[in-house]
Amino acid sequence: MCHLPTIRKKIRNKSKTLLCTRGKVAHVTDFTTTGWLSFPQPLNSSTLIAYDLRDGWMNPPRNPKHRIPTSHLGCQFMTGEKKQESLWIINTTAETFDHDVLEKSHKTLVVVDFWAQWCAPCRALAPVLENLANEYEGEFTLVKANTDEVPEAAGKFRVQGIPAVYGVMAGDVVDFFQGALPDDQIRSWLERLFAARTLAEARQLEERSSAGAEAKYRTLIEQIPDDPFPKIGLARTLFAQERIDECQDVIDELEKRGFLEPEAEKVKAALSLGGRKGEDIAELRMQAGAEPNNFELQLRLAETLAGAEDYERALQICLAVVERDKNDLGDSARQVMIDIFRVLPDDSKLTTTYRRKLSTALY
Repeated sequence: MCHLPTIRKKIRNKSKTLLCTRGKVAHVTDFTTTGWLSFPQPLNSSTLIAYDLRDGWMNPPRNPKHRIPTSHLGCQFMTGEKKQESLWIINTTAETFDHDVLEKSHKTLVVVDFWAQWCAPCRALAPVLENLANEYEGEFTLVKANTDEVPEAAGKFRVQGIPAVYGVMAGDVVDFFQGALPDDQIRSWLERLFAARTLAEARQLEERSSAGAEAKYRTLIEQIPDDPFPKIGLARTLFAQERIDECQDVIDELEKRGFLEPEAEKVKAALSLGGRKGEDIAELRMQAGAEPNNFELQLRLAETLAGAEDYERALQICLAVVERDKNDLGDSARQVMIDIFRVLPDDSKLTTTYRRKLSTALY
């Protein structure tokens, strides 16, 4: 039992069951987030007195001198039937935080609420988050993290003030907000998290089913038409399915903004390199070998090799053209090399090696 001397003095000889205005038994931590709390009056157990939790005080309506700081209610004080626990809400501890948040986020979307019992905005936000967790029925798991009990976890998340709420997927923070936002703003925030989750699922699906990923991307484009990343994903899947014209249309639409994201630049580069795909490489090799000073023919061979994903040989030929013809076709060869750098993985050794060689050749 929680030690609350002032309250105990008032209810010492009365029912030990505390009721909120909804008539449900709950513990004191719930009262701090409920607008009103009631319990039997001293002389008549059938009469209820409403205590208004406002401005950090519990205020008896007819006895102002009995004002009690609501911070005194910040403890587990259970005198009746235990409140039904939610399947979608977890009260974490220092020992279970990594499992409850980081490990679990690889299976489902996790929303972490950093709070404290002494924080009035935290108490205002708590029922909003809890109601949403139950309403969405497993679309996300709400993990409540008391900063007084999990200070190290709060430090890792760089919590500057509370309440602070973080969306976590696959072990990474996707988005967060701070302060007691209203219900409608939190719903909008959750919808962004759901969209980010679907985007991640679509990206993973690309390797197994381009058509399946395409369907997810098209759904996201309808839901968040101003977000470029579903469109970039759509362009990728269209390219993978060799629907080149459709892919080009998506890239052209994105480019109307005056810029492209790095991922979109990769798709554009792949489109450019794929322009020579299907040409007879063996025949081109023979022609280029017979005319080593025909830089146009050398560049055509390099583009065809790049379209066939023979990037190393294509880079070798382009570099030779740059070194021997800096002003004319050398610039075109340089652009082909840049396109290859864009489609290669970020940690590719080919990129590192040939960027350095290209820089030396140019300067």
